[in-house]
Amino acid sequence: MTVTATEVARRLGLSQSTVSRALAGSPLVSAATRERVEEAARAMGYRPNAAGRSLKVGRHGTLGIVVPDLAGGYGAGVATGVLAAAAARGDQLLVADSGGTPAGELAAFETLASQADGVVLLAPRCPAPELTAAVAGFRHVVVVGRSVPGLDSVLADEAPSITALLDHLTALGHRTIGYQGGPSAAPSERLRRAGLRDYCARHPGVTLVRLDAEGLDARAGLVAADEVVARGLGAVLAFNDQTGLALIGRLRTLGVDVPGEVSVACWDDTALTAIIPPHLTTVSLALAELAAAASERLYALLADPAQPPTTTLLPSVLRVRDSTGPARR
Repeated sequence: MTVTATEVARRLGLSQSTVSRALAGSPLVSAATRERVEEAARAMGYRPNAAGRSLKVGRHGTLGIVVPDLAGGYGAGVATGVLAAAAARGDQLLVADSGGTPAGELAAFETLASQADGVVLLAPRCPAPELTAAVAGFRHVVVVGRSVPGLDSVLADEAPSITALLDHLTALGHRTIGYQGGPSAAPSERLRRAGLRDYCARHPGVTLVRLDAEGLDARAGLVAADEVVARGLGAVLAFNDQTGLALIGRLRTLGVDVPGEVSVACWDDTALTAIIPPHLTTVSLALAELAAAASERLYALLADPAQPPTTTLLPSVLRVRDSTGPARR
């Protein structure tokens, strides 16, 4: 039996118009009421009529997200969060993998913009002028992981956690620290390089060693491990959980104990960090919170496209686990 919005309204003692606005993500409905309506709708098995809603409100009932690498934990984590937010409102999500190139991002956006009501751009590498020109005329866009002037942006504030991470390693006695970075065009890579350089400038006794291995995937971590051993480093920062786990695996193959001989830390805090031992010390970029904030902003734009662009900064947090330990004597 099909459950209607009218029945949800009757169950909650609300007007049908209030329930309809809540399910559409309208800012005219308070967050508390919207959550109450969404919870009741899920419990009752309510499913919106996509065709009817499209005719009524001029929407496809679909969101889109462009990710640089769906195989990586960062892209998958944020996409999963946006999918959950869309599903809660009876919408679908289209996912496009750009391959991490500006041309791929623009092509993916153009495809999604013709099919989706709103689009999330995850950590785009396209230069800001080209990006803003490409999305001009399509107001329902939120950028995640990077601040772009003139566009709504949601990102983690990584600066405090970079300081916390290096303070943690130096407190353990590490003074020379390797860094396995990501692609130079990646927004987070530029931020981290600047933050790491600034820390070393403020702490003359700390030296950062840039490793040749750069990348987002396991291959970069494997190559980085060989460099760590060759250079005799006692601590290394990996660009993300994926490269960090691969780095640890390769070190173990080489007979190097983590963290007894080499401490390893990284960024992202995906589910794998707490599953595979030694559990990774990592900076949590609050992927679920990033996805929730981006989705909420996107639905607000769908309700009122005339709103001025906003930038939302969410805190990043250092999670100290088992992969870091005292420096060798």
